[in-house]
This record gives sequence, structure tokens and C-alpha cells, in this order.
Amino acid sequence: MQTDKQYEEYINDEQTKKIFADWADYIAENKGIRKGETLGIQKIAQNMLNDNVDLKMIKKYTGLSMKEIKSLA
Repeated sequence: MQTDKQYEEYINDEQTKKIFADWADYIAENKGIRKGETLGIQKIAQNMLNDNVDLKMIKKYTGLSMKEIKSLA
């Protein structure tokens, strides 16, 4: 059974810190990518709305729900 001291040594280990930091960076980067994709799709849908494209067509090509599309109007 590991003691609190062993856990503390593991948590404070430089290699462990680097692994957790890299993991946090990876998660943050992916969140940013998803956020950018979402904003891009919303912008495309908004442009399609401005050009009077049929809502069903916007839904088909953006993957947004009708509720999401209507919220952009």
C-alpha cells in the first residue's frame, strides 16, 4: 500500500508534472479547435441565412439543428 509520502513524491515528480502539463495543453488546444469550428459553422450558417438559403439546406450542410439556425437569425 502506498503512503501519502509516496503519492506526494509521485505528484511532485518533474516527469509527472510534464505529463500533466502536456495533457492540459492538449485539452486546451482541442477545446480551442472545437470552439473555432463551431464559430466557423455558425458564420457560414449566418451567411447562408443572409443569402436566403432554405433552412433545411443550411441544416443539411452545417449539421446545426433548426433551433440553432433560427437562433442565428
